[in-house]
Amino acid sequence: MATADEAGTKTQLSLTNSDLDPSKDSSQNDQNGIYLTGEDAQSGVRDIEATTVAWTRGALVFAYIIIWLTYFVEGMLSGTTAALTPYVTSAFAEHSLTPTVGVLSSVIGGVTNLTLAKVLDIFGRPQGYLFTIILATVGLAMMAGCNNVEAYAAAQVFYTVGNNGIQYSLSVFVADTSTLQNRGLMQAIVTSPNLITCWLAGPISSGFLKGPGWRWAYGMFAILVPAVTLILDGLLVQNYLKAKKLGLVPKSDSNRDLLQSLVYYLRQFDAIGILLLSAGVALFLLPFNLYALQAKGWSSPLVISMLVVGIVLIIAFVIWERFVAPITFIPYSLLLDRTVFGACILSATLFISYFCWSSFFGSFLQVVNGLSVEDASYVVQTYTVCAVICSIAVGALIHYTGHFKPICLNVGIPLSILGLGLMIYFRTPTGYVGYIIMCQIFISVGSGIITICDEIAILAAAASHQNVAVCLAIVGMFGNIGGAIGLTVASAIWQGVFPKKLEQYLPAQDLPNFLMIYGDLSTQLSYPIGSDTRLAIQHAYGDAQEMMLIAGTAIWVVGAVGVLLWRDINVIGIKQAKGHSKAAEEGEDGVTATGGGSEITRFSELAEKGIIDGRVIENLARMKIHTMTDVQRMTINECLDGSDVIGQAKTGTGKTLAFLIPIIQRMMLDPDVTSRWERPTAEDIRAVIISPTRELAEQIAVEAEKVTAGTRLVVQTAVGGTQKSFHLRKMQRQGCHLLIGTPGRITDLLADPQSGVKLDRLSTFVLDEADRLLDIGFAPAIEEIQSYMPPREVRDRQTLMFSATVPRSVVSLVKATLKPDFKFVRTIDPDEAPVHERIPQKMAILPGLQNQIPAIVELATRAIEAHKQDPENNMPFKAIVFANSQSEVALLKSVLQNMREPGQGNKKRGLFEPHPLSPCQVYELYGRLTQRERNANTEGFRKAKSAILCSSDVAARGMDFPNVSHVIQLGIPRGHDDYIHRIGRTGRAGKAGEGWMFLNKGDDRVWEREFGRDIKLSPDNSLYTTSLDMTQGQQLPANIARVMALVESGIRATRYDMKADAYRSLLSALKQSSAKYRDQDIIDMVNMLARYGWGLEKLPTLTSRAVEKLGLRRSEGLEISDTPSDQGGDRRGGFRSGRQDSYDKRDPFGMEKEADTVAVTEREEVTVAVTEKEVVMAVATEREAVSVAAGGEKALTAAGVDGVATGI
Repeated sequence: MATADEAGTKTQLSLTNSDLDPSKDSSQNDQNGIYLTGEDAQSGVRDIEATTVAWTRGALVFAYIIIWLTYFVEGMLSGTTAALTPYVTSAFAEHSLTPTVGVLSSVIGGVTNLTLAKVLDIFGRPQGYLFTIILATVGLAMMAGCNNVEAYAAAQVFYTVGNNGIQYSLSVFVADTSTLQNRGLMQAIVTSPNLITCWLAGPISSGFLKGPGWRWAYGMFAILVPAVTLILDGLLVQNYLKAKKLGLVPKSDSNRDLLQSLVYYLRQFDAIGILLLSAGVALFLLPFNLYALQAKGWSSPLVISMLVVGIVLIIAFVIWERFVAPITFIPYSLLLDRTVFGACILSATLFISYFCWSSFFGSFLQVVNGLSVEDASYVVQTYTVCAVICSIAVGALIHYTGHFKPICLNVGIPLSILGLGLMIYFRTPTGYVGYIIMCQIFISVGSGIITICDEIAILAAAASHQNVAVCLAIVGMFGNIGGAIGLTVASAIWQGVFPKKLEQYLPAQDLPNFLMIYGDLSTQLSYPIGSDTRLAIQHAYGDAQEMMLIAGTAIWVVGAVGVLLWRDINVIGIKQAKGHSKAAEEGEDGVTATGGGSEITRFSELAEKGIIDGRVIENLARMKIHTMTDVQRMTINECLDGSDVIGQAKTGTGKTLAFLIPIIQRMMLDPDVTSRWERPTAEDIRAVIISPTRELAEQIAVEAEKVTAGTRLVVQTAVGGTQKSFHLRKMQRQGCHLLIGTPGRITDLLADPQSGVKLDRLSTFVLDEADRLLDIGFAPAIEEIQSYMPPREVRDRQTLMFSATVPRSVVSLVKATLKPDFKFVRTIDPDEAPVHERIPQKMAILPGLQNQIPAIVELATRAIEAHKQDPENNMPFKAIVFANSQSEVALLKSVLQNMREPGQGNKKRGLFEPHPLSPCQVYELYGRLTQRERNANTEGFRKAKSAILCSSDVAARGMDFPNVSHVIQLGIPRGHDDYIHRIGRTGRAGKAGEGWMFLNKGDDRVWEREFGRDIKLSPDNSLYTTSLDMTQGQQLPANIARVMALVESGIRATRYDMKADAYRSLLSALKQSSAKYRDQDIIDMVNMLARYGWGLEKLPTLTSRAVEKLGLRRSEGLEISDTPSDQGGDRRGGFRSGRQDSYDKRDPFGMEKEADTVAVTEREEVTVAVTEKEVVMAVATEREAVSVAAGGEKALTAAGVDGVATGI
């Protein structure tokens, strides 16, 4: 980690356990940007990342010189092979099979590139490179000694696989040792030998044909290729040993014996899948090349059997990959990225088109245009020369601009289509060769642009260095299969058109020699130019070539679609493991492997720099999330490298995405997760996120599902308040990668041996709102969940904690749960009160509890009117009102919901009549609601533009409600942290907001003593109702008179039993308040509320035992009765609400009054029966109540205990 930034901006901290002690100061380190280390990479990737650090500048320059020489030899070999192949097939009288010999080798060569990618990633670059050298050498030796077309085709398989592997390995080396910004330029430079070798291939081929023969040409290359290529392999081994000596190479020990290793690598390489795909595609394509050689054509048993077996094998491959293969060799998750998929489509299109028009091009130039082998080779190699020159220019252009898509779409593809279209016209028996060369230049320039842009596109889309080799292999595989398809199309057209046209045009005297003319290039060239026979051959060539060119042109429509799929990525600044270390030049002791880079602030940069998968970033963009918050910018890096992290940040700063994004990214890099087609199971859980509340867990799950859209990752929830069987069946049916839930329900699932839910594959464990989890007593549940996880020595896992506060309880949990080298990331000054300083926080001292609801209504009407008058400068009124008990919440919601405009009397508001606070809606949220009700209210308030949410502390933690303008708190909260989290519901994401605290007389002194040191409230008397004496009648201003009338109408429509419940809960809450009220003052305050706030003539009753438990027996003013009859009456300005209080929707007009009275009495008796339990439990703090609820929620809920379910 770098040294501290002297600018003093918000910093990232890397601390030890002791540093979490709030009493100690913390040193601050600078944020060095986001980078991805190789901890999750396979051993070969880790080795090359370590090896590249050990490269000195001189060694790297020498390596590139060797690469240049290798490409020089490869260029000569490629050009010579292309020139000699028609003569090899003609030597066995099979000239028409010239493209056919390449079909099988192209298919197998392309498919095995993915195997080679795994060899490079697992065993290492030197080992994989050596393997390809051996294959290429064996293939060249076999080509030199073949005695028929079949043996030559078999040799081509070895040669093509090895030769492709050599060039592929060199491309991977360039990718390993260069930045993506420079990669196109570097790749073009190392392939520049083609500018020279293109002029040598013709003379070499001609010399061997005229001299010792074509076999000696392959013999020479069988010596030359290993002699040059082995030098680079030696360099790779040397620097690997150097890195190992310096301790940069991570140690790995599989502890597998020989048989176990064989089974392991067969599984890793998906050997069966490779065999099925290679054989299936080859057997399917070969009949199109061979049907003309069979006496019965398409009816031949050989052709039919090859087609059938090929199709069956391809179907078997799909079934194997989808349902059986433990690890699929094609990383299908990468193909879901539209840029990767588009690059693969373009690669296949390029090769299909190229082989359609070029398969018989050399023969055409010799037969039709009368060129020699050397001159024909020069014309053919014009393609290579122009493509290389153009690729260098395009690489430089990408280096300076950073963009590749516009170049490919607007220049590369149009030039290719133009060249092919013109060649249809000019490539005829009467065409001038100069025009053909002109068309060839157009095609080659377009192809050079396309080749470089295609490679850069797929590498830019790669999420990490781990994917470099695989991405190159994927695009190579599509290219090779495309080449096989192109060769097949060319062969099919040639064998379908050329022999028929040849037989039609040949003079009668030459028909007996038809087969020899058709099958041997030398025989075709033996006829003098201008003779009838030569003209017939030329016309047959022209007709066949026209069809091949049309096919090669038409396929570019598909290529254009592929480019349109690309994201327009700017590659400037994208970092992947690369280059040499300057420290290595200065001495071995100075070598360090540290990451770094410029600061990243936008999510799009994470995709552009290959840090986060592009699909994740696209999903964030759909969510209209573009810029990272401080906690996201500073935490994503630490989470990505597998470190244990505790993050502290203010509420509303994006903690959820800060841990979701790296968790999802790490899962997407897990081949066991993303490379399988089969549906996951309940045992496939890779990450568990624990949340203290149902609402927060479901909110996180919603975000996770949005972020994982299109990735095949499965997100599941497990929360209380719903049936356990529902979650279990869903998880068993759909599987699970990411499990989000509350501690109790997750423990239930894990403890059930029949559930099938296991954590054996867990890699990440997250505790969100860690302080809250501990505060409400979930520590035992967390420990139990951890007991179901495999030991760290068996399967390492990452643990993440996030919270707005870090009290001592969290410090203890950190020491017990996180690794010793955990990282502590905070985005706030440790001496700063964790409250949004920009939020105005106001305090109003009320004459009594009866003023609370009128003050809320006045504040709401004032804010609603302000928004109507000046919407530009005033947010829509969207408030959360926090009360300290669930019964208060229920009462408040009922009053606000049932308010009617003055003058309506007792008439119920009509269905289409607007609410007095319209457009403001009213919701409630507390523990006693059913899960369905909680979900509906949570979602309704979240989506509402203007609303009031009456809530207990269940909404105080982690809930993301956008655009909350006001937080109103009734009475002193239970603790400092409760206030912080409540007020944190507003002012989120940089929005405006304000907080209000409605306190009783004398509470201001208590506030100053308990909270005033950290939290400063400004006294505010701007609300008329906060100083109104509601015990006395008086003349009121019109707006306040309307407020009081609205409150009165709501009180009238609220059931009596709700008032009685709130009455008893308030007695308990005030008894437990930190204000330490006198017992008599508590009774007086609540009685005044009942009489002057709720209009009750008769106070609710309590049993003598309940009064005893509350400790209020010696006080006066309570109605005590062990046989209560709480029918009550209302007293407010002469109105009575007895009838309204006993309202029953089954008898809305009171026509069955007597029966109704009995029903009410029975209901109240039930209430009284649980009163003692209710009071006893209400005396407990929320923490204690929820602790009990975690173990006995059902029993307590059945008993009707108020407050128990809060937070569950």
